[in-house]
Amino acid sequence: MELIYEWMRNLVFYSLLVSVVMNVLPDSEYQKYIRFFLGMLLIIVVITPVLQILGLDETLAANYNILSLEESWQETMDQVEINLETEP
Repeated sequence: MELIYEWMRNLVFYSLLVSVVMNVLPDSEYQKYIRFFLGMLLIIVVITPVLQILGLDETLAANYNILSLEESWQETMDQVEINLETEP
């Protein structure tokens, strides 16, 4: 029951966020990008409870952390190579 309550609360918060953002922004050329971003956020809000029920949220978080660490490690190694090449 707590999961459903939290999901409904997130949907209400999302609706308020969309209302505020769309009313604060004037007619701008970036409005389509903001709508796209808010649509992606809505997908995340709707899918989150399903992922939690199936236990996939922890798996996705672990995979993201692994990819993030690998990317960070690769950037560090690239920086080390650059430093080694520039040393006399």
